[in-house]
Amino acid sequence: MTENKWRKRVAVAVICVAAIAAEAAVWEKFVTTTLYGQARAMPEPTEVSAETAPTEPVLETEAPDPQEAVWANYSHLGVIREGYAYADIYASPDSYAASIGKALPGYGFEMDVSESNATWTKVNLDGHTGYIRSEYVATGDEAKELALTYCINAVIPQTEQLPCHQEASGESAVILTLPKGERYEMVEDLGEWVKIRIRAGVEGYVEKSQTLCGYYLESPIFYERSTEIPDVRRDVINEAWKYYGGEYVWGGEVLGEGVDCSGFVLRLYEQFGVFLHRVSAEQAGDGTEVSLSQMKPGDLIFYHGYHDGAVTEGVGHVAIYMGNGKIIHAASEEKGICMDNWDYIPYITVRNVFGD
Repeated sequence: MTENKWRKRVAVAVICVAAIAAEAAVWEKFVTTTLYGQARAMPEPTEVSAETAPTEPVLETEAPDPQEAVWANYSHLGVIREGYAYADIYASPDSYAASIGKALPGYGFEMDVSESNATWTKVNLDGHTGYIRSEYVATGDEAKELALTYCINAVIPQTEQLPCHQEASGESAVILTLPKGERYEMVEDLGEWVKIRIRAGVEGYVEKSQTLCGYYLESPIFYERSTEIPDVRRDVINEAWKYYGGEYVWGGEVLGEGVDCSGFVLRLYEQFGVFLHRVSAEQAGDGTEVSLSQMKPGDLIFYHGYHDGAVTEGVGHVAIYMGNGKIIHAASEEKGICMDNWDYIPYITVRNVFGD
């Protein structure tokens, strides 16, 4: 190899090494000043505290309906369905058995499921039992929905003849004594005492520990719930229910065609050998007066009347007591023959016209 060729090759080699070194320097500068620099510019990760952490949105939930507590008061709830005027309660599962009570739509009760079937439902109420045709009775979810519609905030005495006082004190005067199992509307819960509505315009106080308080349904009406009654009293009431929903006619006294209050009881009771005066003011003197604590199904309750929106001085209305605090009567042209609470207006006297 000539000296000139050797020198050319050495020069080429030197140039290549220099080029490689220059490229390496350029790449190092790019990495350190660009990529590495960007990396250094990125913020350091920081820990997220509970105070700064984003929170999940809180979903608002509806508060539970306090009336739903009614469901817990029944192990096997049965409620009379809507669409029926009323349901008879029979002494045995037989349509020819004696009718011993009535239940209206929305009335609830404890079912004895061991003796209920597709045809008959057994009712238990404070030791009294009876049978209602199952077609009238709602159960399950249907019963629950009806219970929410018909329940009332009630106070139920759990002792016989519970004293009801004028004030929330055992030293206060006793207005009257309340029978076990009756339902009274709660006015106010005062802790150890509850204020209740006794009857129209009258309120009082009872010891809460002697009652059940909460949302309940109206109970079926057993004629003999509080005391045993003669057959004639039960028969009079059952006969009266045959005309339930009938027409009120001022001065009327023809059953099935139209009656007023006194005409209703006049013609009804005479079928059972009880003869009364024609108008309520005179009927209020028939029979013997009894106290509220002595009142039995079949007794007559006499009330003040109304004229031009005002209460009259004397007797102006009469109704038949059925038990469970209920009456059946020829009320008015608007209501016809219907059922009401016995104390729906102030009363004057209660009369026993059977002589028992």
